[in-house]
Amino acid sequence: MKRIIQLNILVLFFIAILQYACNSSTTTQNQVTSIKLDRQSIQLVLGETDSLIATITATGDLTKFPKTWTSSDITIVDIANDGSIIGLKAGTAIITVKSGDKTASCQVTVVDKIYPNLTSGELDFYGDYYKNGLTNNYVLYLTGPVDTLSIEINTLLSVKDSIPSGTYNVVTNLNSTNFSQFIQNTLVPGFSRNGKDYGSWFYNDAVYLPVQSGNLINSHKSGIYNISYNLVDSFGNTLSGSYRGRLPYVNASGGSYPVSGLKSISSKIQDLIRKQ
Repeated sequence: MKRIIQLNILVLFFIAILQYACNSSTTTQNQVTSIKLDRQSIQLVLGETDSLIATITATGDLTKFPKTWTSSDITIVDIANDGSIIGLKAGTAIITVKSGDKTASCQVTVVDKIYPNLTSGELDFYGDYYKNGLTNNYVLYLTGPVDTLSIEINTLLSVKDSIPSGTYNVVTNLNSTNFSQFIQNTLVPGFSRNGKDYGSWFYNDAVYLPVQSGNLINSHKSGIYNISYNLVDSFGNTLSGSYRGRLPYVNASGGSYPVSGLKSISSKIQDLIRKQ
């Protein structure tokens, strides 16, 4: 009898060891060991989007460890479930991703001032494109290694080969039914109609922003343009800078309007533009 009891105790001991080993194995197989983000800091401008990539190291079934994204201030930087972010207000927010019991963070700074690097340009003439009988329409393209600023300028009907010297103000009370506000020395704000984009826009690989207010000052002598601009887009970014040089002239009157095919806007940016 004593030997039977000893054997039973020994069997129970081995069963306990096996259960502990199984439990330990299960814990080891399903555990997040680390999580890292591809960047620890990012700078955005208002309306700019980007994406963070989280790399998880784990044992076991990764589907048991979904990623959870949070922003310390969603009024500054909003975050989606896929790690995409958008700058909404100037300031700083911390984006945190969590999986299992591990976290990683990235500091995102949002600024509201853009200083484009524009080194070359072109001036396209479109005549009385908006058919208001008041002005001729030009599209001024200023480009650089990264940025492009496309500005629509209105001059007198008698001007057909240049942008006269003067100050040009963005029309802020746009009436897209008759365009009667497009008078001499005005700039056309960025707007969309029938699925196409018109007016003045700033864009690069990261943003596509409609200009909504501000002005451009131009002096033109002996074929050389001196242009300074202080513009504001629909998100509130200030676009400031200058350009000096020649502007090759293109007579595009009678041709199709160019800005409508520049670039498609993401649905999220379209929604934000509508809320402005």
